[in-house]
Amino acid sequence: MGFNYGALPKYPTSTAFKDSNPKLYAPFYVSNHTLHTDLKIPFVSELAKTHYKRFNSRLAHHKNPLISDLSSAFIPDQPENSLWHEVRNYRISASVKAHKIKTCKNLSVDYQNNLARSLLNEKVLGYQGKINVAYGKNPDGIVTENNQNVKVLEIKCPISCKSKLIIDHENRICNVSYLKYENNKIVLKPSHQYFIKCQILKNCTGLKKCDLFVYNKIEPVTVTIERDDSFLKSLIARLEFFYFSFYLPNLTSK
Repeated sequence: MGFNYGALPKYPTSTAFKDSNPKLYAPFYVSNHTLHTDLKIPFVSELAKTHYKRFNSRLAHHKNPLISDLSSAFIPDQPENSLWHEVRNYRISASVKAHKIKTCKNLSVDYQNNLARSLLNEKVLGYQGKINVAYGKNPDGIVTENNQNVKVLEIKCPISCKSKLIIDHENRICNVSYLKYENNKIVLKPSHQYFIKCQILKNCTGLKKCDLFVYNKIEPVTVTIERDDSFLKSLIARLEFFYFSFYLPNLTSK
């Protein structure tokens, strides 16, 4: 049985015709921004502020003075907290420092001591924190299901994707350097420092999975990273050896 292609309607491609008949040329998908705007769904940033204000109002009037003293009109800012800085400086952060130690090829004593001193003098550029004696990372959040902690959360807001898609599914392009297509799935590159960060988060919290939530107002992306025990075993051994052999001695001699 043949198909009569001539029976298909042919539409003009002029701009005037497209403007007067928008439904004929509508995209086959609906963007995240359109869903938020048309359905009046608040963005994550707005939702976080709303819930924090609600939480803070309950703290301020709590009968326990120790709890009411925790009330703050603004979301606490870690980099301005002197205690957070002090505690952070005693440990290897799971952000940049752990990645530099893991990927260091020169294992000579002099080079390792120089690396330790350079890490101790690094400036704080973000919201990193500490949990373990030698290393650590404070999570951006914990994902719960049925009142059970199931995943740890890491959030990224790439400024490079403020006005463009994080993932261009149509052309199979990842517009951030740490994600890639693999077997028709979006995955986090194991060679990137965020992979180390997510693995340490799981080790510190005891959870098996980490959700990497990459956010912008156009179309956020969530990538789930499974716990890699063999990778963690090698990584933690390397970090602990570096910490007690080079980092801590240089810290105490400052």
